[in-house]
Amino acid sequence: MDTLGLIGFGRFGQFILPYLTPHFNIKIHDIHEHHSAVNAAFVDLKEIASCNKIVLAVPLSELQDTCTKLAKYVAPGTLITDVTSVKSIPMEMMLNTFPDTVDIVGLHPLFGPDSARNGIHGLTTVLCDGRGDMSNEVERFLNKSLGLNVHRMTADEHDRQMGIVQGLTHIMARAIRAIQRPNEKLWTLSFKHLIAVSDVLRDDTDALFLTIQRGNPYTTIARKSLLTELKHLEDWIESGNSESYK
Repeated sequence: MDTLGLIGFGRFGQFILPYLTPHFNIKIHDIHEHHSAVNAAFVDLKEIASCNKIVLAVPLSELQDTCTKLAKYVAPGTLITDVTSVKSIPMEMMLNTFPDTVDIVGLHPLFGPDSARNGIHGLTTVLCDGRGDMSNEVERFLNKSLGLNVHRMTADEHDRQMGIVQGLTHIMARAIRAIQRPNEKLWTLSFKHLIAVSDVLRDDTDALFLTIQRGNPYTTIARKSLLTELKHLEDWIESGNSESYK
């Protein structure tokens, strides 16, 4: 059985561990407090580098430092992948920091501890080819062993799509959550849907939110387009014009 090093044991690392444990001997490295109740070994970064496969489950803000430190020890033939919510910046970091002898694959699971509380089978993950010839093996494992739907695309195309899909969803959810909720008895079905989206994202960390909003240039474009459109709507409402909007 291959060894897999999991670097980062926050919400997503803790969430995904039970799905990986049946398939790998797991070693974990985290700069924060060790979770002794977990049935896996907590080791230093040098020992993590001895694993055949390594998953970087750290925030984008910590990724470059983690890659720089790990690159000192990692062995040729190792597979390294990340699970950040943006792809262009992490892929560039990994490709530029790790030696050419290391295989690189970028992943973005389009789910998390809250949206996948009932299991991950049938859910979707994006795979971005980086370097080496192990991406097909990764896709087979995700599809056959974990039951995930895998979509392969470039990092740029991923970020272009996710700028709208995640960027707008997360900022709208935060805004809705900050507004005082009316009496629940008066909620329409459409308003319930808005609240449901907001509640699914309620426990997401600030680090994840800022990664989505700041780490993807296409999110900035989508966010500004939304704000511009809201301003146009506001102007139309205030104008008193009875003609249809646009």
